[in-house]
Amino acid sequence: MTACAPPSPSTSRARTTRAGEAAGSQGSEAFFPPAGTTSTVGSSELPLEVEAVLFGRSESTKRAVAKHVSRFLRWVGKPLSEVSREDVDRYLLTELAGRKRAAQLLLLYLAKVFDYIGKRDLAEHCRERKRGIKIYEEEQRRGALTGEELAAVSKTIDSWISNRIDWKRRRMGILFKLIMLTGIRLSEALSLTRDDVGDGVIAVRGKGGKVQVKPVPDQQLLELVRKLGPRPFPFTDRTAELWFKRLLREAGLPEQRVKELKVHDLRRTFALILYEETRDIELVREFLGHSSSKVTEIYLGRGMKEIQAKRRAQAAQLVSRKLQSLSSSSASSSASQPSSGKA
Repeated sequence: MTACAPPSPSTSRARTTRAGEAAGSQGSEAFFPPAGTTSTVGSSELPLEVEAVLFGRSESTKRAVAKHVSRFLRWVGKPLSEVSREDVDRYLLTELAGRKRAAQLLLLYLAKVFDYIGKRDLAEHCRERKRGIKIYEEEQRRGALTGEELAAVSKTIDSWISNRIDWKRRRMGILFKLIMLTGIRLSEALSLTRDDVGDGVIAVRGKGGKVQVKPVPDQQLLELVRKLGPRPFPFTDRTAELWFKRLLREAGLPEQRVKELKVHDLRRTFALILYEETRDIELVREFLGHSSSKVTEIYLGRGMKEIQAKRRAQAAQLVSRKLQSLSSSSASSSASQPSSGKA
């Protein structure tokens, strides 16, 4: 029996080198697949754009996102580059109605993917939808100011504005009244400059850098804003929120409401009053700067439903009064007619 000679070190190194090159070549091809191919995560085929934004995420996150995104793509039946706002909205309304967590997860990663492929408008649309869901949840917890609360707060704001000794209190009063009268966001109000103030209007830089002109019915208030200097409200969001809590306490609101309410609730209160007075959801949308009336409906939430319920009750009362009036009129007419019996 002939013994096999062991391989020389040089031969082993050569084999190892060739094997490493082959493995490296295969690994390179696996890591950089041809364009237009799909990858598999959690048994769901996904476009490479989705794989890119999922890089570094946990396996559980990858599986959850893969499930929702693959379902969405099968439902729309088109590639990501051809997806429209209407596709996203229809899917949310028909497939994810009432499933807030699933909708939020899908919208979060759709926004990332659309940013990745350069569809910035659609990415912002998904973020706006996600914010709408969050806003709805917050509204369910807090709500807007009631009529009595608004009256007390308005009175306290006016007293702050008339204060000529405490300049910070006066400035905060002007800030809160401006938000209450226009429905602008706190961030939009804090970024105002003197040049943004016109005759009866203010120019507001909203989300995405869009500039909107908002009417201000109180010209005297605009003059006060101008007099505050080049940057009327040099405060942080946190400072404004702390002063708002102080405002609510001075207005006599219960401590529980003080904890619940935020400056943003002035904007929501404005929106609800505008809807109650006009019943025009599109007009409210324009004032708030929302991308669609559906976002506005979500934003108004329970308050809008209460207004609609009140209107239905009023309509029912009108019908009831009309029927009672007709019934009374018919009874009076019958009683006034002479008897047709023979003498």
